[in-house]
Amino acid sequence: MRNRENLEVVKRNLMDSNVVIGLVGASSNPNKFGNIILHHMRNKGYDMRPINPRADSIDGIKSYATIQELSDAATQSGKKLQALNFVLPSKLGANLIAEGIAAGVKDFWFQPGAEGEEVYQKAKESGITPVYIDCIMVEMPTKI
Repeated sequence: MRNRENLEVVKRNLMDSNVVIGLVGASSNPNKFGNIILHHMRNKGYDMRPINPRADSIDGIKSYATIQELSDAATQSGKKLQALNFVLPSKLGANLIAEGIAAGVKDFWFQPGAEGEEVYQKAKESGITPVYIDCIMVEMPTKI
């Protein structure tokens, strides 16, 4: 399922200074990837924002309950919600693809362990080509 060509397109898209990346499955637990990725990517200069309906904020960073809520906030700040990075089980992520598309998201990135048959099938049905297998922390260079 790895698609290196699409990976390079998504990487270029995320280098734009006017884009926001939503982290679906962000966590306040410092031992979980939903927290590690958030801080790692922000430290690299990316405007990554947490999406977690059970948290108002994560480590002082405003968290959004829905993808659409984050998309609206990004627009209000003069930016665009370009991508979603998923760090939750495949079944849950697959159920959020349609919400991302409805919010205007163009790039979908499923972290290792977040991809699976449900995601593959839903992506195919939805006509999107997500990034699978590759880790965003490894693939994305430092922006700042």
